[in-house]
This record gives sequence, C-alpha cells and structure tokens, in this order.
Amino acid sequence: MNRSIVPVALGASLAVLGLGNLASFSLAQATPPVWHNCLTREVWSPEKQAWCKKLQTLQNATYSLPDYGEVELENGIYSYEEAQKRYRISLVNRPGLVLFGDLNGDGKEDAVTLLSVNSGGSGQFTYLTSVLDVNGQAKALKPVMLGDRIKLNAVNLASQVITVDMVTQGPQDPLCCPTQAVKQVYHAQGNSLQLVSNIPAESIDTKVFLENDTYAVRVFQQQGRPVMNLYYKEKQIVLLSAVSVQAETTPEATRYTYTGDGMTVRVTNANNGKQLLEINGEVQVEAMSTQQETVSGTVSYRQRIALPPNTQIVVQLLDVSRQDAPAEVLATETITLGDRQVPVPFTLAYNPDRIIANNTYAVNARILVDGNLQFISTTRYAVITQGAPNQVDVVVDSVAARTSQTTPTSVESEQTSQALTCSGIIQSTVNLTAYYTPGEGFSRVEFRPQTSDRVLTSQLRSDGKDPMGHGFWRGSVNAMADVSLVHLSPSTIVKPGDRIRVTYDGRSGEATCQ
Repeated sequence: MNRSIVPVALGASLAVLGLGNLASFSLAQATPPVWHNCLTREVWSPEKQAWCKKLQTLQNATYSLPDYGEVELENGIYSYEEAQKRYRISLVNRPGLVLFGDLNGDGKEDAVTLLSVNSGGSGQFTYLTSVLDVNGQAKALKPVMLGDRIKLNAVNLASQVITVDMVTQGPQDPLCCPTQAVKQVYHAQGNSLQLVSNIPAESIDTKVFLENDTYAVRVFQQQGRPVMNLYYKEKQIVLLSAVSVQAETTPEATRYTYTGDGMTVRVTNANNGKQLLEINGEVQVEAMSTQQETVSGTVSYRQRIALPPNTQIVVQLLDVSRQDAPAEVLATETITLGDRQVPVPFTLAYNPDRIIANNTYAVNARILVDGNLQFISTTRYAVITQGAPNQVDVVVDSVAARTSQTTPTSVESEQTSQALTCSGIIQSTVNLTAYYTPGEGFSRVEFRPQTSDRVLTSQLRSDGKDPMGHGFWRGSVNAMADVSLVHLSPSTIVKPGDRIRVTYDGRSGEATCQ
C-alpha cells in the first residue's frame, strides 16, 4: 500500500543526485549510520525488519514535486516519458544516505534522505529531503537544494542537526567537475530545513587549480593543512576528496604529493608560473598560471520586502557578444542570504586570458526562493571591456513586474477558445514569438536573433503563478539558457491585446498577443 506524505509548504524542486556520483560515494563518519540491504535473503533480524519497513514507507510514498506535480514512487522509482518531456525520479538507497532519528525534538522518528531526478540532460541536481514522523503521520519538509552534479562525502543526523559534507563547484570549476569541499549544517525549523552554518567554497584558500579535458585538480588549505581534490572528468568520478598531501618548497617550486591507493599524485606550482599534474610519474596536465581578476558589486531590488534565510542569489559573469547563441558563463557565485537583506555584495573571479577586448561582457543576477525564480536582472550591466567598469550595483526586477504598456482586460468570458501568437523583441536584438492555446497555455517560445537566420526554441511548462498572481511558465534553450514567461495580467484567460514578458538568458522583452 502506498502512503502519501503530506507536503508541508513544499516550495522548491525535490532532491536530485547523479547516479554516476553514487559509485564514488564514501562515508566520512567515524560511525556509519545503520543501513540494511532489504533485497537479500539472509535471516532478518527484528532491527532489519523495522528498518526496511521504514524504507518501504519512503520508497512507496507520494511526493508533491514542483514542475512534476504529485509523483507516486513504486519501490523507490517513478518514470515519465512523452514526446516533449521525460524524467526519472528515484529515492537514493545507499549506505549513509538513508538516515533515521529525531530531527525536531518531539520524540518521534524522522527520516533524512535524498531523491535523484534525471530528465535526460547532463544536469543532476541534489536536494536534501526530510520527512517527519515516518512511522505515523509522515510530513515532508521543504527540500533544500545542495547543487548540480555535486559529490557527497557524508550526510549525518545527530543531536537534531543534519550535517552535509560535499564537494561542489568552486569559482573556476565547470559544472561537470566539482573539486571544492563544502560543509553545511541544517536543522528543522517550522515546516522547513534551515541552513545553520556554511563553509562556502569561495572562502577556501586555494593554492593551485588546473584542469584539462580529462582531469581537474585543486590543492587548498583546510584546517591549517594542504589537501587535494582530484576529479576524473571522463567517468565523472571524484578520485580524491580532501586527502592530505605533503608540501615541499624549493627555490624553484612548491610541490604537493599524495601517495596511496596504488597511485602517486603530484601537483607542481613553479615560481615561473608553470603548473603540472602528474599521476604515477606521467604528466597529465601542464599549464601556465594566470593572475585572477575580479568583478564585484551588490545585488538589490526596489520592493520593500524581506526574503527568507534560504533565499539563493545567483550572480554570473557572461560573455554576451553573440546574439545568436546563449551567453557564455565565465564565473558564477551562489550566495545564501541567511540573516542578511539587500544590498548583498558579490565578487566574481575570472581569468583575464579569456577576455577579448572587442567582446561584450555583463553581469546577470537572479534570486530564487525555494528554487522558484522571484527576481531577475532585466537591464544589461556591462563590465570589463569597452570602457565598462569592474564594479556594478545590480538591481533585479520581480518576475511579476508590470509595465505601463499592460493592456487592461474586461470581459474574461470572451475568446476562451482562441489560439494566439504573441510577438515582440528583446533589447532590440532578438525577435521573439510565443504560442498560446487555451488547452495547453503557453507551449513554446521561439527566438530569432536579428544577426542570424537561426531559430532557437524553448518548450514551456506552467509553473503556477508568481507573487502578483500572474501566470508563469519556464523553459530553456538547449538546456543551457533559462527562459521564463509571465502573462502580465491576473486573468487566467489570455486574450488579444494582452502582453507578456519573456526573459531569455538574463535579457527581457515584451510581446503583444494577437
């Protein structure tokens, strides 16, 4: 029998963990939490029987997921596939990733676990999930996003606190290849998990970082000693995670060496700027170090409202030179708001060797609450080249913002079965066309850069309403550039003359429906 978990203020997407990363999961706790293989036939002890009964509750529950609706797991799995959409949701059942204990101090047993969602692309997002009173009236707390394609070292539940030890992307890391260690602590507060403490990736003292198409390696200082992370890109496996290394300094270079597990890894940082990664005596990566430069500033908004502590502010440095392709991301910083309010400072570190004098660069920012987009920058904040500064104060706009061009509606009962096409332009450079039908709503939007014959298409899915009560749709172009569409009217019916706002890769424009 399936049990429905009562969703308590579920707001963001649910847990996602790349199955490829599970192969390299290693438990970093002195005493691993209890875990049982419920598929084996050996004699079941009373302890194992009770544990597997609780696991079965989680594996056959109905979870309410934003973007997916209610999904009923069957033995821990839910699969969905149609022409334009497919995904697979799995409850992660691995040693150390299914925990039971009292999370909120009420004397009842709770669960801490993760879910894995794969929608066919390369993104594999991980969320932390908790279920209170797993043996009684099970209630799911708000999930917390841990990251995209991260590697978990350990998850622990003790003294009503959840500790997550993981490897995520540092300022220079591509999404495929996280190499920077992070530790986060959460506790239950009301109907959600709250971040109590965080050692952000950008605060770690990196000594050396270098990469090629096969490996990425980082040597950094942790608790006063040098440690190393080594990522094998081809298999998407973290080979070494915060392992201690021996540092040797000579007049010519500093060398960091790890020996163990049948391998010797040496990273050399020479005084002349040359850097080497050697594995078992063979050079794998050779590069010349570059001096990092930064773009800094603040992110703020005009509305006089306070955002919750788990709010995420994502700031990116983009190369926006090409109008016929998604912007290239040069640097990203993700900031957890905590007990602060705007303006929130940011610093983006970038490699000056990647900057081309004739290209155009800009800072983009967006604010997410429970994984839902609430604010986004709609003005281009140029930086670095062509006389632009390296310091900008970014003001983000609500996705619900209306303009004076919004056309009032009167009779909502009319035009209820009419298909509409909405045409407009984004920042005088990209023509947009959105398609609406009463049955599907806004199903897709097409972008036609004026400097190219290419047509870029984003399929759209409804994401409910924004805080202003306007219909809201999401999508992406080639799973790279985010797309959002807002119907600039509180009416649930789209009629001729209505206007929409479309944001594509951080740039916004409006269109009129006819």
